[in-house]
Amino acid sequence: QLRLRSVQNIGKITKSMKMIAQTKMTKAQRIMEVARIYGKASNAYKNDVEFFTHAETIANEVKTPLAIAISSDRGLCGSIHSSVTKAIKAYLVTLPETSIIILGLKCKAQLNKDNKNRILLHFESVAKNQPNWTEAANVADSILKAGKEFDGVSIFYNMFKSVIAFETTRLPVHTIGSIEAS
Repeated sequence: QLRLRSVQNIGKITKSMKMIAQTKMTKAQRIMEVARIYGKASNAYKNDVEFFTHAETIANEVKTPLAIAISSDRGLCGSIHSSVTKAIKAYLVTLPETSIIILGLKCKAQLNKDNKNRILLHFESVAKNQPNWTEAANVADSILKAGKEFDGVSIFYNMFKSVIAFETTRLPVHTIGSIEAS
């Protein structure tokens, strides 16, 4: 009877843990739906090759590149963060003069070991609740005011596929100079 009561108590604990996890998942999905607006805008930018071809926007030869890593501040899914870190490290091999800007604590911990001198800026608690334009503008303004000149920008992030799948993506961004020259 003692064993039966113990099993029932474990069942109650498990049920409450499932309810908490479901609540957290629902909140995260709600936040992600709001953030998709920004994702759709960046995908439109990335996929609008015709606009940049028509405007004769040509990417400069990259001599001093900037890599921006986007991760989160917390979480237990290591593969999400390590895939962004691996993509940045592979990029660093091809362009060793790259400076790094990191959004989130997880990638900072992984990149800080071998690339401490390359990290230009680090942001934490960005989009902790819901992403908004003000935070994005503040991050962009901080990057522009960092005092480092760069002629190529690449953003590394994980593109959401499903709750259990993602794809690590590199988004090249035209610099102000290449857009002004077009």
